[in-house]
Amino acid sequence: FIRGIDILVTQGFIQGDIINFGSGTQTTNLQVLQAWQQVTGITSAPVDYQGGQMKRVQRDAEFWCCDTSYANSQYGFATRYTLEEGIRDFIKNKQK
Repeated sequence: FIRGIDILVTQGFIQGDIINFGSGTQTTNLQVLQAWQQVTGITSAPVDYQGGQMKRVQRDAEFWCCDTSYANSQYGFATRYTLEEGIRDFIKNKQK
């Protein structure tokens, strides 16, 4: 995401343009927690995970993932990090 913003600041952008910066991969909250645990080795998070699904409402989509093809074709943005690499980079930068 930060690199995408940097691209816009450096190259310029179309005013009012809507741009999705992301991985283009749907990830659940549980998968994010598991990736965090894998990277950090911390398995006891201050989170009480409750399995199952929330009640769906009519406006809910089956698939929650942004389409990043426009960001790629218009601005040359492509994801360079996996979720795990992003977590490692986040931790590294927080420790500076």
